[in-house]
Amino acid sequence: RAGKKEEAEQYENLFLETSYSQLPQGKILLAEYCEATEQWKRLVDLYGGKDYLPATDTITENVIYYLSKKAHALHHLGRDGEAYDIMERIGELCSIRFRAELSEKAMAISEAYDSQYREVQLEKERGRSRLRQWIAILLSALLAVALLLLFEQIRHNRITGKKNQALASELDRML
Repeated sequence: RAGKKEEAEQYENLFLETSYSQLPQGKILLAEYCEATEQWKRLVDLYGGKDYLPATDTITENVIYYLSKKAHALHHLGRDGEAYDIMERIGELCSIRFRAELSEKAMAISEAYDSQYREVQLEKERGRSRLRQWIAILLSALLAVALLLLFEQIRHNRITGKKNQALASELDRML
């Protein structure tokens, strides 16, 4: 930008000798350099004949960046049809990314809702379980009281029966 083209070319050659220049981040810097120096043909050649696509299925910002730089360079070279095709592809990639992000967010919300729903159901079940425990304790206590009363009634009937028998014997003896 300062007009020192020879010095810029020397720095570019030094940069190209590094392994960093072959990485995606390095290509970004080269693309910036080619764009700043209006080397449109070289910018197109930087990514090869095919559009830049990563080795993985992930569509990153870098992919969109590379494609937009290439479309910009093609436009300056007068190859507007190819530039338009790349811009359409960028639109499709952005749309795919947007749908994937929406899907991920929807899944996260769904999982959060399911988790919250399960937590509410678990809390209701705990409440029911506590109620059943208290009912079981109450029924056990009532059963214990009923058995105690039955035992006392049987004991009382035996004592009364013995007293009645003693009184009947005493009446027989008196008569």
